[in-house]
Amino acid sequence: MKNQSLRGLCMLMALAVIPGIAAADQITLTSPDNTVRLTGNFIGFEQDSYVIDLKGHEVRVPIVTMNCEGADCLGFSPLPVAVQVGG
Repeated sequence: MKNQSLRGLCMLMALAVIPGIAAADQITLTSPDNTVRLTGNFIGFEQDSYVIDLKGHEVRVPIVTMNCEGADCLGFSPLPVAVQVGG
């Protein structure tokens, strides 16, 4: 019984020290013209896309098409403003 109590205490201490494992960070993806804004839990990167959880749905958004705000962004934001040549 003493070993089970010690094991349980060690598990609680480990969870207290590393709380980031249990929770995903949120990111916000915004289109350059601000018409689309997606906020969800960051899951990862896959084939040049952000993978986020939006209310239980896994969504993939190409990295180069959106500005990203949050700790897990890759630093590509803000996207450059489109430049029109000629006219």
